[in-house]
Amino acid sequence: MFRFCRVCCKDSSDENASEAYDLRAPAAWRPICKLGAKCTLRMDPAHLEAEAHVWDPDYQDLCEQAGIEPLEASLRVLFDWVDLDGSGKVSRQELWSAMPFLSKYFGDDMRISKQSWEELDEDGNGYVNFSEFAEWAGPRLGLPLGVGHLFGNNNSQSGQLGSSCCGILNCPCKEFREKAPGICRCGHKKSAHHSAGSHASQVPYPSYWKNVGSTTDFVDLVPLVGENRLFQDLFDHTHIKRWTRDRIKHTGTKEIPKRYVVTKVWRIENSKTWREFCVKKALMMEAKQGDAKDYKIFSDVKSSLAWVASSPDLGEQSLELSVNEWYLFHGCQEKAARSIATHDFKIGLAGNNTGTLYGRGSYFAESCTKADEYSKPNSQNEFCLLLCRALGGNVRYTAAVTPDPDALVKYCIEGPYECILGDREKCRNTFREFVFYDTENLYAEYIINYRRVH
Repeated sequence: MFRFCRVCCKDSSDENASEAYDLRAPAAWRPICKLGAKCTLRMDPAHLEAEAHVWDPDYQDLCEQAGIEPLEASLRVLFDWVDLDGSGKVSRQELWSAMPFLSKYFGDDMRISKQSWEELDEDGNGYVNFSEFAEWAGPRLGLPLGVGHLFGNNNSQSGQLGSSCCGILNCPCKEFREKAPGICRCGHKKSAHHSAGSHASQVPYPSYWKNVGSTTDFVDLVPLVGENRLFQDLFDHTHIKRWTRDRIKHTGTKEIPKRYVVTKVWRIENSKTWREFCVKKALMMEAKQGDAKDYKIFSDVKSSLAWVASSPDLGEQSLELSVNEWYLFHGCQEKAARSIATHDFKIGLAGNNTGTLYGRGSYFAESCTKADEYSKPNSQNEFCLLLCRALGGNVRYTAAVTPDPDALVKYCIEGPYECILGDREKCRNTFREFVFYDTENLYAEYIINYRRVH
């Protein structure tokens, strides 16, 4: 757990906690760094000595003296601190450079080996996003998530209101009690108060999940009985009689099935990948509101429209159009679908089955016909598709016949875009393709087995 300085936190139970800090004299006044977690001089020891930052044991006292609202010591703030280039993604070199700082301020000899990095960069895209970082750092450092306030007042998985302690470093407040609108009696904002549980407990699971009340991580495939009609309607609405060269490549024929008949459906309940997806979605919604980002909303995605038409009373399963959240299909073998359900998509393996027209990423379709081109039969001659939630965000649209894949990947990995929309419908009269390069933008929600009818 995060250990507080014994000088500032007298009720600490850790007798060695003070050894984790480079303690300063309480009377020494220093200005507060105005750039906070995104300080451009945070690798400069002289600057860290001259100005106070959120990790310093005297930070809160100095903030009070200056009349400044202190930052919350959270995983989100720590991620921004480690993200030296401000890209929103952390490279192995950036994380390696932060190890001395993490070791100093959190009291452990923290290192990042090649194996550790591979486990951390679980999707294999060469970068660590905030959700991956939080899943790694949260249990080790005991910091709050720092974005729990974006999920409303649900402080427990059951959806009941619970106590929320203050995340401001050294503040003894254990529960938010409103003194003024949005301000606790301790003097700190409501957003600084988080669930008393782990960082994971701040992200609620859907109330319709079988495992909604679980307090430990889980992966479960829940068979849906009596709900095939919804998915059958979805297939019927998105069936388009077109073919591409990939159908010939993977099936050996241009023949398009007359219909697809849904046989089985499982809902994927994966606590870890759901948290990552929800955190990404909440941050995108916050950024959209705060920065008034003006990007195009694609409200014409066929699979999303079909989902709404098939099930108008969606409730918690509705989509957030303001950040281009869609339902999309991903075609694969059933074995691969179950692996994705358990371990998430692997960007490092992307392209082995679909090609790399738009770069090495995960490819999705709004038509079940297009996704069906990549599916293979199981022993019962049933085929398989994944139905996934996807966060398109700021979309890089292209209708180029021969796009530059390296440039498109760079637009998303290093630039302002979240995904590529390749409009082959416009340039080749086939299908639009949606390509993602980061797994936190994706949540595989359903495995659908079906038969081809010729």
